[in-house]
Amino acid sequence: PTSLCAGERKNRTRNSPRLRIIPGTSFTTRFITRPPDLRVYFLSHSEDTASGKIKMKTVGKLLDEKITLEGMFTTVLRTCVKDGRYLLSTQNNGCDTVKSPMGLFDSAEIDNDLSFVDAALCDYYQLTPSQHTTGALA
Repeated sequence: PTSLCAGERKNRTRNSPRLRIIPGTSFTTRFITRPPDLRVYFLSHSEDTASGKIKMKTVGKLLDEKITLEGMFTTVLRTCVKDGRYLLSTQNNGCDTVKSPMGLFDSAEIDNDLSFVDAALCDYYQLTPSQHTTGALA
């Protein structure tokens, strides 16, 4: 694995590498100290593709050709507004990359409430809600 070293970008010369290979380490294990029960939610902007599909916005075509970021997650939700209500779409409509495991949510749209999503994921995967999440989402 490769990892980006803190301050390396600022001090990089024209011919120096952007990433430095550090055997046996990764960015998360090297730079982040985290509690064992920590859950992380990724938020992103979306974009329309040339084919009319909606996907997670990335930094460019090179990344899009090599990887589909949504494929790395088991649950991908997307915001929508209906009748003045802010909702999260939980099922694919054929034009986006939304997905969630069967039985995680009761309907195709839920309230846009991360605390509810966190509670549903804890229940579905039989996780214990942590004091860190409760405090951060309350």
